[in-house]
Amino acid sequence: MNNLELLEEERLLPMLEEAGIVVSGENFQLPEIFLMEMTAISDHLTELESDPDEKVFGILKTAVVAAEEEMLEEAAEAVNGYDPTNADAAVLEKLKIFYFKRKFLLQIKERVSIFASRN
Repeated sequence: MNNLELLEEERLLPMLEEAGIVVSGENFQLPEIFLMEMTAISDHLTELESDPDEKVFGILKTAVVAAEEEMLEEAAEAVNGYDPTNADAAVLEKLKIFYFKRKFLLQIKERVSIFASRN
């Protein structure tokens, strides 16, 4: 397995659990800036649900894609430093942040796709 395959959830979660970095049912606190960005996107989605606007929706979709690309770029840097025989705590922490950010972003993407399917 190459390191970039760790970005796949079915590989990342078990690896983080085995390392003791992620505990089942954990309520992990994501970075405040990420939460603020996702809250803004979520708020705009809520507004769009009651008052659809294709232009605003397009901007919102672009923001979600940009957030996902940034998240993947950050994770790729951490993954490149991952050594399964000698796991560095800082790298594991970055991968943990990636894991929880991705879960949060997937919820947003699901709402975006539901909204898109209505129109």
